Amino acid sequence: DLTAQAAGGAIDITGPHDDPASPPVRWGVPIGDIVGALYSVIGILAALAVRDRDGVGQQVSISMLDARAGSPPSAARRAARGRAR
Repeated sequence: DLTAQAAGGAIDITGPHDDPASPPVRWGVPIGDIVGALYSVIGILAALAVRDRDGVGQQVSISMLDARAGSPPSAARRAARGRAR
């Protein structure tokens, strides 16, 4: 989760903000695991809906980094810095 937090931008918004030389701090909760699991459930439910409709199975693949990078804190950070997608 630490790598996903760092690559996803979460660590960029943590730590003391009054000292620019202070190191970033990882989040206390495993947000990459939690958001990845949430996106997995959404993907599984969507795959089940397609199977019920079309009778064809689906493969669900979730990246912890992609889930982390798309979660609200990272999106808000990018928007605040003018890099919203």
